[in-house]
Amino acid sequence: MATMKDVALKAGVSTATVSYVINGHKKVSDEVRKRVLKAIEELDYKPNRTAQNLARSTTKCIGLFGSDLATMKTHTFFYGLMAGILSVTTKNNYNLIVYPEQKNENLEPCITLDHGEPIDGAIIINPRVSKEYLKKIIEKNISFVLVGRPNEYAELINYVDNDNVAIAYNAAKYLISLGHTSILLLNGPENYTLSIDRLEGYKMVLEENGIPFKKEMVLNSEFNIADGGEAIKKAVLAGLKFKAVLTSSDTQAIGAINALTELGFKIPRDISIVCLGETFLTRSYNPRISGIDIMEYEIGRKAAEQVLSIIDKKLIKPSHTIIPFKLNVRDTTSNGKG
Repeated sequence: MATMKDVALKAGVSTATVSYVINGHKKVSDEVRKRVLKAIEELDYKPNRTAQNLARSTTKCIGLFGSDLATMKTHTFFYGLMAGILSVTTKNNYNLIVYPEQKNENLEPCITLDHGEPIDGAIIINPRVSKEYLKKIIEKNISFVLVGRPNEYAELINYVDNDNVAIAYNAAKYLISLGHTSILLLNGPENYTLSIDRLEGYKMVLEENGIPFKKEMVLNSEFNIADGGEAIKKAVLAGLKFKAVLTSSDTQAIGAINALTELGFKIPRDISIVCLGETFLTRSYNPRISGIDIMEYEIGRKAAEQVLSIIDKKLIKPSHTIIPFKLNVRDTTSNGKG
């Protein structure tokens, strides 16, 4: 494999001159530039990207922060999100470095940007309620975009999100239109702003339709099949009565269906289910699950575009991008007279 020294020898110049040509410095004459480029072509020399980046004071690396490995492994939302991010970073010759969420000294989930690898910018997922969490990120003075709505400092932060209040509102409204009045909300973790917004939308539609809000009709679980199923099973065995379920993720929906089926319920004859964040799983599971398409690929793509725009100073004023959603009715919903 040819080296920069080989190119320099063939072109009759110094290695510094070869470096100048590769990195676009103007101090090299056209005649020398052509000679170096010809030598590069003839030797099939591949410049070292790391060295180029150091010369340009950039790393061409984006960090993806947030969610622990267990959640990334089981919550299929990340598959589409990651594909959307990579569609932009790869096209623009950026590397993506993934940093899973860690635990601090108090065993609480935390995100830290104090890693050895230098990065040009960051995409941070699953914003939590804690304002200290965001304050520390802002103080790092790094180009970053949140995937999700921040609970504080929104005027200082670029973020890409769905309108999660509207998502829960419209999904519950659809169930009410089928005649359901006892609707259970299987929400995500309480300390996610996503969960707060979806609870707000759920409460809003109940109030508009004269249906009393009952605290016991709201459950919280992690975004996986096992926890979602366990939460539903405990609710049923405790005597909680409901005719429909809104789940916050596709995996929670599958867990709910599995648990209810095990307990002898028929879906959707006995209980209807709508997922607030569908993926390929909801479209291929049997029964096919009714759900909200939150367009996670588009969320990832927009987040990556924004962070590159911030790095390039094409985006300076904080931007808030809301991705549209769509309700897809499938096989897990029926009228409330079953």
